[in-house]
Amino acid sequence: MSTTARCCTWWVSSAAKLCATALLCSCSVLEPVDRAAQALDRTTATLDNNSREWQHALNALTATLVAQGNSTVANEVTQLAQRGIATAGTEMRCNADFIGQRMKAGLQRIKSGIVPFIHSESDPPKVCQVVPEAFKLDHCESIVGFYGYDFDATELTIFVQDYSGRLRDVSSRAARPTHYLMTLDTSRILLTASDEKILLVDSRHKERGAIYSYSIAVPPVQSTPPPPERHRQVVERLTGGVAGGLFGASYQPVTYGRSCTPGFQRQSCTVQKKSIDGGCLAFVPADPTDCHCTVKYSVPAFQGVDCEVQIWEIESPPPPYIPPRPPQCGMERP
Repeated sequence: MSTTARCCTWWVSSAAKLCATALLCSCSVLEPVDRAAQALDRTTATLDNNSREWQHALNALTATLVAQGNSTVANEVTQLAQRGIATAGTEMRCNADFIGQRMKAGLQRIKSGIVPFIHSESDPPKVCQVVPEAFKLDHCESIVGFYGYDFDATELTIFVQDYSGRLRDVSSRAARPTHYLMTLDTSRILLTASDEKILLVDSRHKERGAIYSYSIAVPPVQSTPPPPERHRQVVERLTGGVAGGLFGASYQPVTYGRSCTPGFQRQSCTVQKKSIDGGCLAFVPADPTDCHCTVKYSVPAFQGVDCEVQIWEIESPPPPYIPPRPPQCGMERP
C-alpha cells in the first residue's frame, strides 16, 4: 500500500472513532427534563405493580429528583405525597390501593407538565364512602359527607333526581373543607318521597353522566291498619211483663239496664214478645254511653204481656286512623 493510501485509511478510522465517541458522550448526558420524565415513568410502573407502597415509592422518587437537580418537579411530587398522607388519615375512608392509583394519576399529570406534547386531563373526583350510607327520609340528616379524593381538582355539579327523571341543581349547598371531603347541607334542600337519588356530575363532561349516585331511601308506606276487634258483653237479659188491664188496653213504660261500663257504649236493645197478646217497644236514650233501655208494654184488657229484653254494650271504637304525612326532609332556603 502506498504512503498516501495508508494516510487516508488512518484519517478515516480516526475520524470515525472520534464521531462515535462524541455521539456516545452526547447520548449518555441526558437533559434534566428527560431524566425527570424517566424517573416519573419508573415510579409509575412501580405503582402499577404495588399501589399500596405508594408512600415509599414517592419518597424515593423525590430523593432521585433532588439528586438530579430537579427541585421544582421534586416539590410537585412532595405536594402530591402530602395529599395522599392527608387522605389516608383517620378521617379518610379510602384504602391504600385506591390512594396509590390516584398517586399514579398525579405523577402522569406532573409528567405532562414538563414534557411537551403530552396532555393529561385531571381525573374527576372519586368518592370512597358517604356518611350516612344512604339518605333516609325518616331520619333527615342535616349534613351528608362525601369522602374521597381530588374534590378540589374540578368543579362538580350536584343534582337531585326524582323518579320521573327531572333534575334540580343543588350545587350551591355543597362545601369542600378539604380535598378529600365534600359536604352537602341537606337541611337546605327539600327532599321528598318523589326524589330518588343525588347525583355528582363532572362539570366538564356532563354528557358522561354521574360519577357517583347517592340513594334517597323512602320508608315503606304504612297501610291502614285493620280495626281492632271490639269486645261486647251483656248489660241485662230478662223476661219482663205487665199484668193485664181491667177496662181496656194500656201502655206502661218500664226502664231496664244501667250506665255503660267505662270504655264501652250501648250496642243494642232488643225486645221479643213471648205472650200471645199485647206488644212491646224498646226506646233508648240519645247518649250512646247510657245503657238504659225503656220498654213500653201494650197491655190488652184482662190480659198480661211478657217480653224478652236484651241490652248489649260494646267497646268504644278507637280514634280514627290518621295516615302519616308523606315523608320529607329539609326545606328550600336561600
